Amino acid sequence: MRSRRSRRRSRQERTRRGGARAGGPLSGRSTGATRTTWRWSARPPGRTHTVRWRRELAQALLTVSLPQRNNTVMVRISVPEAAAQQGVSSARIRAMIDAGQLDAEMVAGRWLIEAGSLPSSSRRAGQPYSPRIAWALLSLAEDRPPQRLSPDELSRVRRRWRKVLGEQPGHALEILQSALARRGRTLRLSSPEADGLLSDPRFAPSGRSDPRSGMNVRDFAEGYADEQDLSDLELDHFLVPARGNENVLLRVVPADLEWRAREAVSWLAVVVDLADAGPRERQQAASLWTARANGGVR
Repeated sequence: MRSRRSRRRSRQERTRRGGARAGGPLSGRSTGATRTTWRWSARPPGRTHTVRWRRELAQALLTVSLPQRNNTVMVRISVPEAAAQQGVSSARIRAMIDAGQLDAEMVAGRWLIEAGSLPSSSRRAGQPYSPRIAWALLSLAEDRPPQRLSPDELSRVRRRWRKVLGEQPGHALEILQSALARRGRTLRLSSPEADGLLSDPRFAPSGRSDPRSGMNVRDFAEGYADEQDLSDLELDHFLVPARGNENVLLRVVPADLEWRAREAVSWLAVVVDLADAGPRERQQAASLWTARANGGVR
């Protein structure tokens, strides 16, 4: 008759062999369309096996479906998968998580997002307007009659504007960011006197440099300039392409639009410029949009 110690060694040996046959410390088998059960075995010692065990655990959590309330199924996906599904960058998905727009949980150092909390495909932002139509929309937001539009184009722009006003702030900003993406060619520059650019009449402050944004950023200039004035601005303010020390964000308006910096930049341009800047600025953009859409001051 075997001793107690011998029987214990036999059980340990069977556990190790079972783990090896299963292909690692964690193995799973599907028991239905939406449920997966997992068999755990002893984790082998050593750094290599520990890293592999954590990797397999993270992969398992990415693929498992968990029951939710109301007997529905909650499917979790990773940030890159959500970005590919929505047609945006991973940084945009993380910004939506930070803003509370997505239901997500940090597991094993990775964000897992409930697929049901992502915007449906029917609510995608749409294609960008041409520069001419984009600036017509910016004029319409200021109650100024848009120039160089046919009656059909003006009707479509007004209809789109009324629709955007009825959207929630988060989705309204997404629509506007996409629709106005071609409002100007973006240049990221560096200047030894960025503050001096703000007082130049050929430069129209916007975004973080506009007083309406409620943000005070020192030694930084953001705004618009006519394409015809670009060369003179570069010479007068020593503007060069940024090499890690960007302090000028310049959006160049096409010359054929006959836009001039003496025209006040639309409040809508300020909102969209803030939304493009980052998560903190996007929150401020949402506040400004809510105030204006509800009849607040420009």
